[in-house]
Amino acid sequence: MLRWTRHPRLAAAIALTRRAWRLASPRLRAFASALWRHRAILVALCVRVAWWSSLALLVRHVTALLDFGGPLLPTTRAMGFASGLALCLPVLVFGEHRYLRGFGVALALAHGLLLWFVLGELP
Repeated sequence: MLRWTRHPRLAAAIALTRRAWRLASPRLRAFASALWRHRAILVALCVRVAWWSSLALLVRHVTALLDFGGPLLPTTRAMGFASGLALCLPVLVFGEHRYLRGFGVALALAHGLLLWFVLGELP
């Protein structure tokens, strides 16, 4: 046994951790196998959450850009459009339906063009 594990409280903590892992291990395996069995549903759910989050970011930052909801800092606007563009990537890669990928491309183009506009590249 290592010298630093001779401390009684540390040895008790290590023993408790081992017992907890033995108890949790079958439950964790069952949870992981359930996630693996239902991975198609989970991927579809995550793709839709990413799409709706990207759309919400677009609406929020376009209204701030047009000054409907109050001013946002330019860096905040740029980060909002960049994060919306990043959220479109899982939609384009993992989206199963053609219409979902098409709307993902349109949403990504909108985020990209507005990001370009906010950064001052467009006149």
